[in-house]
Amino acid sequence: FTTFVAADMYGKKCNVEVGFNNRPGVVELEKEVERVLKMEALVRRPEGAELQKVEVGKIQMLDDGCGVWRELAVGAELPDYVQLYVVQPNITDVVGPIPF
Repeated sequence: FTTFVAADMYGKKCNVEVGFNNRPGVVELEKEVERVLKMEALVRRPEGAELQKVEVGKIQMLDDGCGVWRELAVGAELPDYVQLYVVQPNITDVVGPIPF
């Protein structure tokens, strides 16, 4: 089961693939996404910059049918290869449109 997760990191958008053996529930998804984004923060950290704190506040899901973002409520609504966006409560200066 494959998801694509976008987030704001160091003033830029990033989009990473996060895979699962089966469709995850929301709690499992949040934990794995946070783990993967913390690793991305280490890899993407600009030289001399402080390590960005990564915290999943809520997750938005792209509804391909209408082309709009909506808050993810239950894991059962996740289609395979879904595009997600992580809203981080510690980031208030969101830069640019959400990539998909």
